[in-house]
Amino acid sequence: IGHFLFDPNFKLHEMFLKNAKRHLAKKWKIFIPSGEVANEKKLLKLIKKYGYLIHSVEEERFQGFTWKLYILKLKE
Repeated sequence: IGHFLFDPNFKLHEMFLKNAKRHLAKKWKIFIPSGEVANEKKLLKLIKKYGYLIHSVEEERFQGFTWKLYILKLKE
């Protein structure tokens, strides 16, 4: 997870989201950290591109930044 916070080209994000479906049961969820220091537009495009739905987003302010935890699930 820590590497996701330092993935400026989103190569790790893309590889993970592309391949995770093969290992994910229907009711399981994926947790992806993000926040205002990341390119959330790019993340949202990848979520849509690889066929996930955003189940929920947890948000918290910490050390002057807004941090988010995207909880994803497979499209039914």
